[in-house]
Order: sequence, then C-alpha cells, then structure tokens
Amino acid sequence: MNALLNVFTDYIKDHIWLTVIVAVALVMIIVLVILLIQEIRNKKKKNREAEEKAEKAAEKAPAPQPIAVVPVVAEPLPQPIVTTVDNPEQTEEIKEEEPVKKPDKNDKKPVAAPAKKPAAKKDPVAATGKWVIYEEDRGGYGFRLLASNGEKMLGSSSPYSSLSSAKSGIKTYQDNIAAGRLEIVATKSGSYFVQILNGSKRLLATSADYKTRASCENAMESIKRWASSDNIVVEGSEGDDKK
Repeated sequence: MNALLNVFTDYIKDHIWLTVIVAVALVMIIVLVILLIQEIRNKKKKNREAEEKAEKAAEKAPAPQPIAVVPVVAEPLPQPIVTTVDNPEQTEEIKEEEPVKKPDKNDKKPVAAPAKKPAAKKDPVAATGKWVIYEEDRGGYGFRLLASNGEKMLGSSSPYSSLSSAKSGIKTYQDNIAAGRLEIVATKSGSYFVQILNGSKRLLATSADYKTRASCENAMESIKRWASSDNIVVEGSEGDDKK
C-alpha cells in the first residue's frame, strides 16, 4: 500500500501541471453541476408560485349571479261606462256616449312645423400616439414613443444600424408592452419611473422620472395605450412611413 502511494506521489511530482489542470477541471465541473441544480430548483419554485397565484385568483373570482326574471303582468282592459234608465221596468243598460263636437268654421287647424332633420354627428377623431424614428448624431437610427399631445413616453436605449432594424426594435417594444412586462421602480431620491423588460427579464427601456407613484402609474397606462399604435413616422421623410 505504501509503495502504491509512493508511486502515485512520484507521478504527481513529475506531472505537476497536468495534476493542476485536472484538479481545476474537476472543480469547474462540480461548480457547473451545483449551478445547474440551483437553476432547476429556482425554475420549479417559480412554477409552483405561479400555480399558487393562479389558484388564489380562481378562488377570489366571484361566482356569476343569476339573472332575476321579472314576470310581466297584463294590464286589465278598460270597462265601458254604463247608465241605467229611470224607468224601473226597463232593464236594458245604455252605454254613455261622449257628445260629438261640431266643427267650427272659424277654428283654424294649427299648421304643423316641418320636422327638422337631426344634424349629422361627427365622429370624434380617436386620439392616437405614434412612433418617431430619427437619425442619431453618432450614426444609426433611434426612435421614441409620443403620446397624442406630443409628450415623450419612451425612447430607444441604443442606436440601430438600419431603418428596418429600428422598426424591428419598435415591434419588440410593442410585444413586451402588450405582454405586460412593465414595472414601476422607486429611486433613492423619492421619484418613480417605468421600466420595460423583455422575456428574459432584461431591461429594454425606461421612462422619464415622476414625482409621485400615482403620476407614474398614469404614465404606465398611457404607455400601454399609445404603444399599440401602428403609426410610425420617419423624421425627414415626406410622409408617414407606416408598417
């Protein structure tokens, strides 16, 4: 046993660099296995939390209320007015009739005024936002999301090499906003801003700062409303360049 140990020790001394490389490789493999196990556990935990939230939401949903049916009661028909004759021997009932008014020649029939045609209602122009693509000073293209009043809601974080890639970037922003990947973040100074994330939880863009959380929530709702606009304008072109 000692001889075998001595042989192993001599081999390590003779091949010290090979031994170090093998040891480092084993450590890296162990670290990767640990990270992989941790990632699998995190995914299972997230899936379990999502299922619990869905179950709680289903329990809190109110049950549909039955629609009350109101019975329709038929109104009684009006009864004719009858009078009896003073003669007690006459038993026949005579219906009382209203006196007929003779037409007077001096009476003039009122002339009905011509009915006025209702004025045609003008359909209000729906307020819509727009995406504006512009050329960066440092080269490439950028874009911004504007509300109907011209207020800037979002801006691209990095320039795009071509006009088509800028339009693809707009589509990426629209898809993630439609998927609800928006969050409100509070800064250390007490202000708030909206950040847009992609499917991998990576930051795409941020909005301007707002003094209160309520104003930041309103801005987030505006971003959701305006981002779906298909009105894409390229600065410097003769007209709107739409998808």
